[in-house]
Amino acid sequence: MKKLITLSCLLFLVACATGQELIKENKIRIGMSKADVEFVMAFQANVASEIFLPLSYREYFNKEKKEILSGESNKNIYYVFKNVHKKVTCGWLLCNEGNGILDKIYYNYHEARQYVLGNDTNLVKKEPKKTITIVEDNKETQIVAEDNTIEQLNELIEKYKSGEISEEEFSTEKKKILE
Repeated sequence: MKKLITLSCLLFLVACATGQELIKENKIRIGMSKADVEFVMAFQANVASEIFLPLSYREYFNKEKKEILSGESNKNIYYVFKNVHKKVTCGWLLCNEGNGILDKIYYNYHEARQYVLGNDTNLVKKEPKKTITIVEDNKETQIVAEDNTIEQLNELIEKYKSGEISEEEFSTEKKKILE
């Protein structure tokens, strides 16, 4: 029993690396597929670094076939994927990472956007959007995120995942938050 508890604690500590640490240790590197990046993040990154969660930042550029992804709450690393023909899509709890290859990593949103769009300053100076895109029953919904909407939804998702609330309670509370 002690070994099981020790192993569980060790796995928890190992799974708390930041995105910067994973990049520095070459666990996340240019040329990896989205699926490979997701695998590394799922087992080694802390939740705030995870880029394949419903509340994480994503911006898809259809013409360029590129996508910018960033962690849920600490948007200090921007991962640019190329050859993206299927962008990340998310439901309320899980995301499908789509496809693409990690092309560049930036520590500044404007630099990532400039890389994707070139030097058109009118397009580059845009601020990261504060919306959440959720796909539910094959219908895509854009939700404008108020200052604390993301945090409220995140807490609600955690309560549902842990079994603290039922699916019906989740749906009722979700509607209240989004009104």
